[in-house]
Amino acid sequence: MTQVQVWLGMLKPPPLSWRSLWTLILLVTIATLDLWLTPTLHVGVFLYPVAILTALWWGGERGVLYTTGIAFFLTIWEQWTQPMPSYSINSSIQYIRLVNHIASLLLLLLFGTACVYIARQQAIHQYAQESLTDLEAKLTSVVQLTPDALILASATGHIVFWNTGAEKMFGYNQEEALGQPLTLIIPPRYREAHMKGFQRLCETGESKVIGSTIELNGLRKNDNEFPLELSLATWHAKGARFFSAFVRDLTERKRHETRQAIQLAISQVLMESQTVEQAGRQILQSVGHLADWEVGLIWLLDSRRQTLRCAVVWEKSRKPELESFLRHSLATTFSPGVGLPGRVFAS
Repeated sequence: MTQVQVWLGMLKPPPLSWRSLWTLILLVTIATLDLWLTPTLHVGVFLYPVAILTALWWGGERGVLYTTGIAFFLTIWEQWTQPMPSYSINSSIQYIRLVNHIASLLLLLLFGTACVYIARQQAIHQYAQESLTDLEAKLTSVVQLTPDALILASATGHIVFWNTGAEKMFGYNQEEALGQPLTLIIPPRYREAHMKGFQRLCETGESKVIGSTIELNGLRKNDNEFPLELSLATWHAKGARFFSAFVRDLTERKRHETRQAIQLAISQVLMESQTVEQAGRQILQSVGHLADWEVGLIWLLDSRRQTLRCAVVWEKSRKPELESFLRHSLATTFSPGVGLPGRVFAS
């Protein structure tokens, strides 16, 4: 917007309302009172500022300009209709009367200018407040709608902000999470190390994880752990220290990486083996370690009997409670449609 457009906007009359009509009535009343009391005292220079203040209240900068202009011309008209005020020291000294008139006009303009400045500052302050409110609303919307979790914590390690992404990721709603310690979402085996590191950070202000991205395990409300990516930051506000954490769920990414690693491991084993039986143990070992299995079995088809038999067994670590299960698996065969292996074979 150009300066000319700004001035044209200022010259536009203020909207007609009961407040503007009240100010106009006040101006006319002051002018009438001033004419009536002029033989003894000019009161307009003291009363017109009241009307200007009312314009500042309802009309802002434009209302003050119009009210000051009307008061200025009313003052000139009053002095023109009463050219010989009674308070003149000597009616023959014309310049004293002129000085009094000019001083009244200057005081009126000075007060009006001050009110214009106040109105302009009020408009700037209001615009800044509205912009800040609008920006806060936009940021709140972005923070609440982001799929990642945003968690803010105080220097005591308690949660002070919990967005919608955090609710979906960890399973706790805002009422359940606010005010709780951060250990709520940390697996038990990591809690002691977390509390020591957090205390050291608050005391010394030094940490290698602030400003960097790290991968950890989180704990959901249903006690399931999951891999996550964490970005930490810290700041001070009103003499207190706060911490923020952007958290991203890595479950799908880790699952995809594991699937690719398994496919590569199986391909390498099959390339080095002559038969599936030879490759079975190596395949189960590779897949079991990558997928974090406890036990794995390979069932092969006995073409002569048309049954499935357990050909290869792999254990991550020997556990007594699995011995009976594995012994029965090696001794059992399944016809099509019988048992889980048989139903898979039949399908």
